[in-house]
Amino acid sequence: MLSSMKQLKDLTGRDYKREIIRIYFNHTCQKCGKVWDKKSRRLDVHHINQGNKMTNKYDKDVDYNKVTLLCHKCHLNLPEHRNAMTGERVSIHSH
Repeated sequence: MLSSMKQLKDLTGRDYKREIIRIYFNHTCQKCGKVWDKKSRRLDVHHINQGNKMTNKYDKDVDYNKVTLLCHKCHLNLPEHRNAMTGERVSIHSH
């Protein structure tokens, strides 16, 4: 935890908020349980859809009920991301 806190002092804005979220979720994918390895890509902060609208509000306020932490593989396998890559539109009400 101390090393995570040391890293925070160098971050501002969106990067700071994202790192706070990663620390909150213990650097662990909330879908598959993968724990972040410092030699690999950081885990992705994912906005949880609120009805049909997405929110970027976590950039201003950290609401842990509206975000989750996912490894890159789990993030890309979410229906809205998978369909976006194929050009399909999908309506997602919750994860």
